[in-house]
Amino acid sequence: MTIEQPLLRPLSRPAALWRRWVAAVTVGEFLGFLAPSTAAAATAHAGAGVTAAAMLTAGAVEGAVLGAFQSSVLRSALPHWRAAPWIGVTAAAAVVAWTLGMMPMLFGEQVARWPLWVQIPAVVAAGLVVVFSLGVAQWTVLRHYCARAALWPWGNAIGWIAGLCVFTAVTTPWWQPGQSAAQIAAIGAVGGLAMAAAVAVVTGVFLVRTIGEGEGRTRG
Repeated sequence: MTIEQPLLRPLSRPAALWRRWVAAVTVGEFLGFLAPSTAAAATAHAGAGVTAAAMLTAGAVEGAVLGAFQSSVLRSALPHWRAAPWIGVTAAAAVVAWTLGMMPMLFGEQVARWPLWVQIPAVVAAGLVVVFSLGVAQWTVLRHYCARAALWPWGNAIGWIAGLCVFTAVTTPWWQPGQSAAQIAAIGAVGGLAMAAAVAVVTGVFLVRTIGEGEGRTRG
């Protein structure tokens, strides 16, 4: 007689997995987002090139920190989990997202001169890359561990759309011209915490659906 053993570890049943993910991602994204928030405050009056370099470096830090916290949960849920690839692709995807996010600051005047029939598709395409970049990058790793990994890019996209909406709603009324670097950083940190929680809650729901009973084998 063959006994089927659950492939998820005991502490990784859906409710427990969701709670651990929400806690880890909220803390990880908040701590990671302190890097770009601080970089933005420190370079508020610097040139575009300096600001872009600082923000892209900070974006890599944000991605690496987030990836490390996420990996701490996935390690407990998926046997044979390897953290390094996950952290690496998360950091790289964060740089891609920040690169596109910096484009309006770097090339806003040039883009404004484009005809609308060029501007609109370009903006839509850039927005899609921003919200899907992290999930697609992480899918390249997760697909080796579970068959439903194709859900992950969609869950991440929805989570980040929710998070960015929350961040905008929190920070827009508070950020005003002439504020000090400390004020800018503090507002960014509060917005980052709210964004992190929103991303964590939404992506946690998709994680539970992606990693379910019968999942967890390392795939070739």
